[in-house]
Amino acid sequence: MLSYFRIGSQVDKLTAMYAAIGLVIAALGINMMFNHYGFKAFVLGMQARASCISLVYRKCLRLSHKALGEASPGQIVNLVSNDVSRFDQVAFLGHYLWSAPLMCILMAIFLYQEVGLAMIPGIVVVLIVAPLQCEHKDFIVAT
Repeated sequence: MLSYFRIGSQVDKLTAMYAAIGLVIAALGINMMFNHYGFKAFVLGMQARASCISLVYRKCLRLSHKALGEASPGQIVNLVSNDVSRFDQVAFLGHYLWSAPLMCILMAIFLYQEVGLAMIPGIVVVLIVAPLQCEHKDFIVAT
């Protein structure tokens, strides 16, 4: 679709319109699939969370009085409320661990095909800004 807007392009208007319609349909499809994935990941995360809370509860029931005296109730509540809630996040965001590098490589390939070596400054900016965003997030959370 971008090649349609280049000067001296050989792409006709109908082909560009088909590309635009395909782009809109793909965006709608991605939204529908993402909502379905989010729901399924949420359910899976809740099941994992419930299982882990059940394991912690059963372990607490089997602990001796001496061991119960060493572990404060605050530690157990923290384990159940904060640490186990990470399963919800992993179920939803875990796929980005493998898909994000793949998407970055594909993005670089497609950019190189479209604009050539002019893609390098854009990628450098992204690589510089990403760690800065992490630092900014830590600063915002701390305040």
